[in-house]
Amino acid sequence: MKPAPFIYHAPQSLGDALALLATHNDAARPLAGGQSLVPMMNTRVARPAHLVDINALAELQFSRETPDTVEIGALVRHREIEHSPLLRRRCPILPAVAATIGHLPIRERGTIGGSLALADPAAQWPMLALLFDARIDLATSTAQRSVAARDFFVGVYTTAAAAGELLTAVAFPYRQGGEGWGFRNFTRRHGDFAIVSVAATVLL
Repeated sequence: MKPAPFIYHAPQSLGDALALLATHNDAARPLAGGQSLVPMMNTRVARPAHLVDINALAELQFSRETPDTVEIGALVRHREIEHSPLLRRRCPILPAVAATIGHLPIRERGTIGGSLALADPAAQWPMLALLFDARIDLATSTAQRSVAARDFFVGVYTTAAAAGELLTAVAFPYRQGGEGWGFRNFTRRHGDFAIVSVAATVLL
């Protein structure tokens, strides 16, 4: 199948993207990696009248340390997380889990922000965000706010993000000394969506 007709927008700044989302509201969808949205559009499960391509937004492409967290911009690809020296040092579970996402082409294109915004219960990032009660940063053309992961995920494919609101970053608290972690996912074949995933931390 082919997607329903839509108008394509390619903003070059975060401000322009947020203005487009505010103007078109529920009729607009942001496009990041497109690994979930494009198939949904092709099968017409999703029919946005306006597609706002945010891939050019350098403001959302970062990984950085703060005093208490490691912050990851919404446009950081799974593959970047998998090979990030910073994340391997500060929060090693993130690169380890990133390596289990889909196949290489998916990890090269898919983004952490897109996965969190989709809120697929079979995906790895929503589970880790809940495990660590990560901070989710959201923005509109007029305001910014942060939401704890436990409050961001409302249900299956449902989040607390409002119309016109864009997920811009996620912040994971640092692991403490003496804190270990584990992750395991069970799939029919390598790269498939997990039937069951489990992640846990233990602090000694």
